[in-house]
Amino acid sequence: MMVCWRHMMSMLNRKFSDSLKKSYEVYKMAPNAPNVKIAHALALAYNDKMEECYSVCDENLKNNPESIFALMGQCLKYALQGEREKTIKAMSGGVKDKTRTDLWDASCIAACEALIGEKDEAITSLEYSVNLGALNYPFYFEIDPFLENIRGEERFKKLIERVKLAWENFEV
Repeated sequence: MMVCWRHMMSMLNRKFSDSLKKSYEVYKMAPNAPNVKIAHALALAYNDKMEECYSVCDENLKNNPESIFALMGQCLKYALQGEREKTIKAMSGGVKDKTRTDLWDASCIAACEALIGEKDEAITSLEYSVNLGALNYPFYFEIDPFLENIRGEERFKKLIERVKLAWENFEV
């Protein structure tokens, strides 16, 4: 899964086709792993393969109804479909709380919230992600299409200033 995520996060040319190729490879190796399924669903969504994305999300929930990754997949599916109330309901029951301890999970929920216009909540989730170490400034500030409607928010701008500083001063 991290192979897919690394490729998605590094797609500075706004094309996610490389991430999708890697995602298919990983998905073939572990087709029943809930975490692989959500990463694959996200790669599909970034590549406008929505029906396949929805199918993967539904299959994940059917086969892994208690998995946080399957529950996140349902949030993603509903958010992409513009189903605000269904997305909010899918995030209830502790899903958001469980995602706030992992930078990737929090980032995924932030995207879902941004897609349905829950701007403050999206920025809060993104803050959790950043606080856990997600510091890919170009991805959040310019590339991720799912965050587009929060980029003009003052809280987002302040958060991104912090991310940019960390990005520019990162040392290996």
